[in-house]
Amino acid sequence: MSSEAFVVEAGTGSAQLLLGEVFRTLVSGEDSDGALGFVTMVGPAGRPIPMHKHGEAHDVFFCERGAIQVWFDGESRVLYPGDMASVPPGTLHAYRLLRPYSRSVGPITPGGWERFFAFVGTPYDGPAFPPEDHSPPPFAKFGAAEQQFDTSYDREAPYPDATDGPDDTLPGAPTPYVLKAGVGERYVHDGFVIRPLIGAAESGDAFSLDELEGPRGAQLNARHGVLYVLDGALTVAGLTAGAGDCVWLPEGEHALEVTGAQARWLATHAPAVTESRGDAWPHAVFPAPR
Repeated sequence: MSSEAFVVEAGTGSAQLLLGEVFRTLVSGEDSDGALGFVTMVGPAGRPIPMHKHGEAHDVFFCERGAIQVWFDGESRVLYPGDMASVPPGTLHAYRLLRPYSRSVGPITPGGWERFFAFVGTPYDGPAFPPEDHSPPPFAKFGAAEQQFDTSYDREAPYPDATDGPDDTLPGAPTPYVLKAGVGERYVHDGFVIRPLIGAAESGDAFSLDELEGPRGAQLNARHGVLYVLDGALTVAGLTAGAGDCVWLPEGEHALEVTGAQARWLATHAPAVTESRGDAWPHAVFPAPR
């Protein structure tokens, strides 16, 4: 496990090109002592990937840009920026990017599965993705990866049309679901609004994922885990991070302060946060600064 805090700047990190998309590992299982990996995926509109499921890996798709269609256990949804899909182990699932420039971010638990991208992909050194992918299709590598990465494919499974659902509450169980942008429970703590995206009940205690937002000057003690900045700027553990940057925090608590006009970020903790995130908050915006 990495015992020092670090920042992976936007567009950097270990990147692999795979079927026109670029998968970037920002935090690895080696960094987290096997607790999680944190990855981004970016690319153009394309075809669905094959339907598959994992024995242990829990996938998360948080749409940061564009639009992403996801399939899970016979259902399908389209994710837009701020929408998230949680796909626990054993769920037959797939996705495709729908808009010319789409990006998803999120954790994969447990850590180590993110090595799949290096196994089947081609190293890529650009900040986004190539206009055209001329790398050879890695179909033979996909077959070799099935056992090593605990993945099984169902090439006969249908791809149903996307439907709308309320998608506005956490299910309270480790079942696949979608949570739309800005909805669900909200809490306020030290001037920040905290919106749980995945809790202990939804991950089997393996990890939690929250969206936080606050104004300039707001401060809190950030705990061990991964922060991914969506908007704005903040300082944490003496490091600065802006939009698209990812921060790894080792064991302990670390001083965090919003340094832009406001900031919004994802916070992932493994194992899951199980205590209260603060007081229930009915509003979409953080409290007015005093």
